Amino acid sequence: MHLRKWTAPLCIYQIGQHSTFVSSETFAEAKKRIKKALHLSNDIEKLVFDNDVLDESDTPQSNDMEAEDVIEIHIKKS
Repeated sequence: MHLRKWTAPLCIYQIGQHSTFVSSETFAEAKKRIKKALHLSNDIEKLVFDNDVLDESDTPQSNDMEAEDVIEIHIKKS
């Protein structure tokens, strides 16, 4: 029986950092900024909100997001 190694999601609060999204910033711009701010070696694969992958051309404002909403950051595997 072969078991796949489970990788826990990156929790930016666990590593003492947090990131916010500017309401007018596209998710493509946010991905670049977050990768740089968190010093990630791998690219961000996708951003997920309420189990839906966010379109890179959308913004938090266009998705009617509120300040307390949480966006999942999925990192590409190396």
